[in-house]
Amino acid sequence: MQRFFLLLLFGLQATFFCAQNYVKTNLWQDTTLMDDSKVDGIIYIKKNNDFFVDNNFLVTKSIKIDDFKEKDDASKFEKAIQVLKKLNGGTLVINNNLTFNRKIIINNLRGIEIVGNKASYSLQGGLFTGSTIIFQNNSSLVISDFIDLKIKNVNFFNTEKNHKQMLELYKGYDFEIDNVKIRSANSFQSIALSLGKYDGENAVFQGKISRLNVIDNDGGIGVFTGDSNTSLTFENCYLQGCSFNIEGTIYSSIISCAVDGSPNNGYNLKKGPKSNTHSITFISSGAESANKSGWYIDSGSYLIEIISPHSGHNNVGKYRNIGALMTIDNTNPTYDVSNIKISSPSSFNNSKNWDIYIASPKVGEVILSNIYKKAFSYGIGYHQDWDKANLKVF
Repeated sequence: MQRFFLLLLFGLQATFFCAQNYVKTNLWQDTTLMDDSKVDGIIYIKKNNDFFVDNNFLVTKSIKIDDFKEKDDASKFEKAIQVLKKLNGGTLVINNNLTFNRKIIINNLRGIEIVGNKASYSLQGGLFTGSTIIFQNNSSLVISDFIDLKIKNVNFFNTEKNHKQMLELYKGYDFEIDNVKIRSANSFQSIALSLGKYDGENAVFQGKISRLNVIDNDGGIGVFTGDSNTSLTFENCYLQGCSFNIEGTIYSSIISCAVDGSPNNGYNLKKGPKSNTHSITFISSGAESANKSGWYIDSGSYLIEIISPHSGHNNVGKYRNIGALMTIDNTNPTYDVSNIKISSPSSFNNSKNWDIYIASPKVGEVILSNIYKKAFSYGIGYHQDWDKANLKVF
């Protein structure tokens, strides 16, 4: 009888570990010997003086957020990241919605992915389904000091007024943001996605941001890129009710992106505190129904190339002396604004103002090429003291 119960107990134990997908091990993930200090209670556990590892993690290098039992979602998220850091990287699957009630700062990440479930969503109404992080109490997610980071298939959702920030990345490189949706009801001071800061030491570089959607109908900054950010590529991004603010970023491109209904300008370019904005290329991007210009280029911006830009009925505020497609200014003439190249522009302009306007006599060379008159019917205007010899038309 005693032997029967021992066999039954052994069978139940085997069933437990089979159900939990744990396998016995005497080695940690880096092939060093296991000991109690390496037990995290999630991937590596100890039972009856034996060590076990979650075989699913060995195969997929992924863990699920609901594997963690902390009471609040912020602590659960932090614990999951700490486990992945200890294991030298892996994927955190956000398989349930999370609510953050405080600011979360995670840093020193290497080879970590934060990935949600693919799901349908309603971007306009903000009724996201799938993997959503909800921000309350002016909370935010800040990620710094990272290498090889990926954020994919995650929705970020906030409806509180005066919410200053949602997602911020700085001091890192080799990263991807893909299929991320941010729905915000903020103030004009808010920033939905912030990359880098106002100093080069905290810049980000070598990043690809694709299929990013930001909705902020209260007119905040949808995307901010700061001083000395380098080698960033934005592809197929859409901003509604907010804007791109590029302040000191260099050697980067914006491809097939759209800004719809900005209460100010669609794309704003100017010098950051310590770095000029230069060597920026726009390809087949547009702005529609902006209250002012589609593009506003200001002091400390040069070597800007804009290929096939589109303006869809911008300058809805009917401001005088701004361009519906583009305004090129130099409010601080200490810094250059020059070598602005625009090719194949299209401007559906119902403001009856200029399509492109040079607002300062201190603007340098502007180069226009491949003009199709029907798509550029109001042409280019300029400040009365601007040197017209700086305009090159091909």
